[in-house]
Amino acid sequence: MKPGEKEVFREWLDEAREVYSESRDYARKMVAEMLEFRRKSRLAFPAEVKRFICKNCNSPLIPGRNLRIRTKNRHIIFLCTDCKHLFRLPYQKKTKKQEKVNK
Repeated sequence: MKPGEKEVFREWLDEAREVYSESRDYARKMVAEMLEFRRKSRLAFPAEVKRFICKNCNSPLIPGRNLRIRTKNRHIIFLCTDCKHLFRLPYQKKTKKQEKVNK
């Protein structure tokens, strides 16, 4: 993915987040347009964008407003409070060996 392509999706998501407080439906429409653009152009979302779009209701997820983030049993749990859709991402804590290898 080219560097400019990531920025386009981030800016689009930021605009949808700003509009969300005024009109949820319009914000969802903006996200739906972004998804359609992604499909037509065959581009992949960066992980930071992909995690903050609800796959069930197409809402832009805003931590503290319509998104709850919790950690439990080596998973990060994302809960969309608009539609109650839940998804998990696994994570591992870094051990001392991993930290030494990374240095």
